[in-house]
Amino acid sequence: MCSFSWYPASVQKIFNILDEEQALKIIWEVLDEHHTERLLDFNQIPFRRVFMGILKQYYNVFKTADSSGNLDVIKKSNEILLMFSNLFKQMNPSVYPGFSFSWLELVSSPFFMPFMLKSSSDFDNHERWFKLQELLTALFLFFKENIYDNCTSSPALEKLFEGTLKLCLVVLHDYPEFFSMYYFELINHLPLYKTGDLRNSILAAYPKALRLPDPTVEIVKFEFANGQAEQDRQALLQYYVDEPDYYSLKTELDKYLSSKSEDCLIKIC
Repeated sequence: MCSFSWYPASVQKIFNILDEEQALKIIWEVLDEHHTERLLDFNQIPFRRVFMGILKQYYNVFKTADSSGNLDVIKKSNEILLMFSNLFKQMNPSVYPGFSFSWLELVSSPFFMPFMLKSSSDFDNHERWFKLQELLTALFLFFKENIYDNCTSSPALEKLFEGTLKLCLVVLHDYPEFFSMYYFELINHLPLYKTGDLRNSILAAYPKALRLPDPTVEIVKFEFANGQAEQDRQALLQYYVDEPDYYSLKTELDKYLSSKSEDCLIKIC
């Protein structure tokens, strides 16, 4: 399976005996114990190295999956990516603030993020995008919990925010379609204060297939680009519109708009 020649024998033994998910869970439990007991003395570097090393082991699998045409390889690659994304979601900065910098480094790693964003002709990548959006949302919620107006942020928090801004600028340049699809959810979880640059970088995204018109020299027409925008819209809506609560809320809202009844308003609120 995986060989960790430059890691302790105990870690290598775990991965030889157990499957990937169980082994990652064991490492996560050790991290949780150390983070809980040591608090400010928690050392995140060893855990970052372990997780980064595991991602490196799968790099060739991720790299060849989309171009191989082998559905089994593509499926395996997708399963591993989703496994890591679920793990990183559970290890988000709000839960483990002492692991925040390593968490951001792992999520933005060239061994992980490019493959979460990269589209595949053989596999629908919207599930990967949705998982990545959940990770960024968790990070933004951490900022929302710790950034306040008229309060000085800690140097560590400012550095973490600076790293997040750089990450979003890279995504904006390479995969603007991602922000074009999930801008509403991401912006909704940003703090209201001191995040203007990050907010603007997300709102500035538009698909590469579209050319922004110059309103001074031509008549502006809004059209879909080869139907792709409509496909992306439908893919996005399935994560929000298919929820039962949406339909019940919509029904109550329609009732209130037609009757202006206070009873309907109470149900909505």
